[in-house]
Amino acid sequence: MSVKTLCHSVAALHFWFGCYYDWNYVEIPSEVHKMGSSFGKSGKLKFLTFWDAILPCLAFPLSMFVGLTFWAIYFVDRELIFPRALDKYFPVWLNHVMHTNIMIFILIELYTSYRKYPSRKFGLTVLSVFMLVYLVWIHVIHAYSGMWVYPILEVLNFPLRIVFFLGLLGLSIGLYVFGEKLNGLIWSSRLTSIKKRQY
Repeated sequence: MSVKTLCHSVAALHFWFGCYYDWNYVEIPSEVHKMGSSFGKSGKLKFLTFWDAILPCLAFPLSMFVGLTFWAIYFVDRELIFPRALDKYFPVWLNHVMHTNIMIFILIELYTSYRKYPSRKFGLTVLSVFMLVYLVWIHVIHAYSGMWVYPILEVLNFPLRIVFFLGLLGLSIGLYVFGEKLNGLIWSSRLTSIKKRQY
């Protein structure tokens, strides 16, 4: 078994188990936190983390985006992203599967598997449309439930939310370009040497 196949197998099993456990065993009572009322089963799909764990495309920018934004907000004030009340129901190891290991595995993936990027215009368009769809989705959830998916949105007024969302879009675009350049940097010399060996 090649290193590439082994890494893909471990990553797939790792995230499959994380999603399976989260979907079937993590249920936050609504009296513990208001996100609990719609947290179970299909309610998981309101979190970008869960989307990221099951999406094969846009892997690098979304994985890094989820990990970086989650831990940045967590270290500033964890109550704005992952309240302490959830710790009893959402294990620490699962938190790392969903928010830490995604970054580690995507970097391993980047190193072991060449990814042919589309034109930057097309790639950024797809990413921006995806982020816009997710933004609409969390607003639909808010319109129907009165609850923001992420507690940080509850403390931001409308103008600050716009600035926040634009900043996050800028971050995701920056991560896409960074991933594209890193992929090129790692693989340009490898692909050249492979071509030389073929001739």
